[in-house]
Amino acid sequence: MRAVFREHYKNRETFADRIYLGERTFAVADGMGMGKGPILAAETAIAVIRDREPFASYLEMERALSTANKEVMEKTAQLGDREVSGTTLSVISFLDDGYVLGHIGDSRIYRFSEGEVRLLTEDHVTVVNGKKLVSVLGIEWKPRFQITEGTYSKGDIFVVMSDGFVDAVHDGLLEESFDHDPDAFSDYLYEAFLKSGSDHDMSFIIIATG
Repeated sequence: MRAVFREHYKNRETFADRIYLGERTFAVADGMGMGKGPILAAETAIAVIRDREPFASYLEMERALSTANKEVMEKTAQLGDREVSGTTLSVISFLDDGYVLGHIGDSRIYRFSEGEVRLLTEDHVTVVNGKKLVSVLGIEWKPRFQITEGTYSKGDIFVVMSDGFVDAVHDGLLEESFDHDPDAFSDYLYEAFLKSGSDHDMSFIIIATG
């Protein structure tokens, strides 16, 4: 496994994306809310993943996400902020020829295999009266997670990204910019993000399995 990552932010002190790069486990958390809560939420979720990885089964991933949700709720509640805070979490853990994926929110995980790109995650988003509502860790005791087990081939590329990148570029950009070299791929994606003129914060990880 080889991974590279990029981050972009306007203000480091308020930047609430957090990433995790392990030997075989990778994750992006995007904190949401007001005050100190978003950063605390994202850091708490990533800490749970770091302490419990790798994940070899659906059940192990489910337990980790449930623990992360509980800890995010408990720690952000201690802040006493009037605004509720939470975090998305998208994590993928690789086995010898398979993977276990865990996800909640509107960050995304893509897979590039044999010339085709496939979105592996669902966007947990609803729109109410024109307002975007995202399901995240830290808001309710039993949120709905997406947990998927799959296989991969050596040479496949995976991309884990926060919604700040997703919102800034068009759907075909990933396929247009694809390169088997993760460093070159990372450069292409980051340049495309800058050219979009977006003022969003964002982060992404590119994982090469070859």
